[in-house]
Amino acid sequence: MRIEKIVIKNWRSFDDKGIVLDKLKKNNIFIGANNSGKSNVSKYFLFLKELGDLIKVHSDINKNCEAYQKIEKKLQGSDSWAWLKNKIEAEILCNTNTIRWDKEIPQYKENIILTTSHYYSNQNILSCNVNNIQLLSDKKIYNFKLQRYVDLTNKVDGIYDSFLYWQNFLDSLVFIDPIRHHERSSDNDKSNYYFDGAKILTVLNELKNGDREKWGEYTVNIEKWISEIINEKIKAIDVTDKEYRITVKRGNTERIAILSELGTGVTQLVMMLTHLYLNKEKQLNVFIDEPESNLHPDSVIKLMDIFDKELVNHSFYITTHSSSLIDQLNDNWSIHRMMRRGSESTQVYPCNNIVQQREVLDELGIRASQILQSNMVIWVEGPSDAIYLKKWISDISEGKLIDGKHYSFLFYGGSNLTTHEILKEEGLVDFLYTSRYVAIFCDTDCKSEEEFKNQKFKKRVTDTLTRLDEKNLKHKGEENFLKDYVKIWLTDGRETENYVPEELFLDVLNLNEFKRKETKIEKMKVKLVSNKKVSFSRFDSFDVAFAEMYSLENGDDITDEIKKTISKHYSAKKVPISKKIVELWKDKHYSKTLRSEMEELVEMIKKANGLLK
Repeated sequence: MRIEKIVIKNWRSFDDKGIVLDKLKKNNIFIGANNSGKSNVSKYFLFLKELGDLIKVHSDINKNCEAYQKIEKKLQGSDSWAWLKNKIEAEILCNTNTIRWDKEIPQYKENIILTTSHYYSNQNILSCNVNNIQLLSDKKIYNFKLQRYVDLTNKVDGIYDSFLYWQNFLDSLVFIDPIRHHERSSDNDKSNYYFDGAKILTVLNELKNGDREKWGEYTVNIEKWISEIINEKIKAIDVTDKEYRITVKRGNTERIAILSELGTGVTQLVMMLTHLYLNKEKQLNVFIDEPESNLHPDSVIKLMDIFDKELVNHSFYITTHSSSLIDQLNDNWSIHRMMRRGSESTQVYPCNNIVQQREVLDELGIRASQILQSNMVIWVEGPSDAIYLKKWISDISEGKLIDGKHYSFLFYGGSNLTTHEILKEEGLVDFLYTSRYVAIFCDTDCKSEEEFKNQKFKKRVTDTLTRLDEKNLKHKGEENFLKDYVKIWLTDGRETENYVPEELFLDVLNLNEFKRKETKIEKMKVKLVSNKKVSFSRFDSFDVAFAEMYSLENGDDITDEIKKTISKHYSAKKVPISKKIVELWKDKHYSKTLRSEMEELVEMIKKANGLLK
């Protein structure tokens, strides 16, 4: 049962207006500063789970139709907003289409909302609304045919629905303790839903001795996941009654280490992923507070990727104040910002766009100089260059690298390259102040093979190359040079468009939206046809080269003046032409040189994002 919307009122830091967490997805992040109320969401659902524990479930389901209607559990004054002890209530909208029913199936399956009411008179009511009408109320059930409440009887539709939905929902709730360690002692009697790692060795030994096939599947997956997260080769996993053993390969040597020898972060990862994997077939709603504890930011991102792609039946609700998780926004993720000002109640805001994301960074006190902005910036001369590169990066990375997440574009505008510097001098703009990793994409503007071979580039390009060579010798780290963080890509020809095959250019330029159909001669309109062969080489300007394919409708050649007009026509449409070209671009259009350059660029982007294995 996947949660889609949560409304909670009068609970802890949530006032009588409440909080609304809407448009929840498979994976959800609640982010904010300390004391913003993030963990109060999971604490409320843990409270509901504890209420469910009080229900004595009979073997005969008929006795339980009112089981969740009046549960006695005393509230603490601190459980209410500002200690006012007002009624605490909630609405929980779930996607009932995702529920797997084992035996009993409810009568009503649409427009279901789970509702709660908690009174300081020691009464808790967990209800089920159908079409905004409470199904059970005061020992009566709503009869939708008669449109009124009637006495409870097996003949009335939906008599057990409230019990079935609440039982299914509460069974789906799992809470991961912030402290997860297999060597700790624990009096936790709720290990079926509140996981602290204390009993995991017992569970794993039962699996190892009872089902060798499932044990083998478990070890293969955990070995793979932990290897990916910590960038270290895990070769084998084994357990005894008292130890969790991991065989680690370092260099050409393999050694057996007990889990605690690999550090707190690794220990917690193994414990958490073990519990989630062993329950991977269940549809769980998993609440985790601060998964970034004791983990490197890169490890946190990889863990989130496993949650998203490997543990497909689980939904995650993650509280954090780590800015590294903001980049997880995609179709499977929602991000909600939670904040408080002084003594005010918690406020919740969606975090769906770039402005909202930057507000989160401001709220967390994270400055651009601290995170060095984008993981990687690609400097290009103009927007058409960015359009081509974005397409090529997507192709070569098989869609895994995303503009705005893994890299960003900035424009230096041709001759303005002279005002930019690498490790700047006085008065210049520094490429490296925008990002830790930088690629600078430059047109050579060479007009012939001879110019290209002799590196007769424009002064702004040669100056940039010279500055990088000089500073590369002065700036060296323990393992890297400055050039490891800066890539200068000179086009293999005159400009970016020279990577586009001639036949693809012809297909695009002959489309109605780009074709020049007429011109003026002595103030008279005459028609043009594009039927002449052209030669488009590495050192031709595309707009000039393809102006040569035109002639007058009567077959006469066009004048140089008309060619200039057509050339300007193409030059003015450079951006829409590039958009159409990338729409039609296929794998066959890559030259060997272009593919090689792109593979190098993609590898650098992956390195900047910590994605290289």
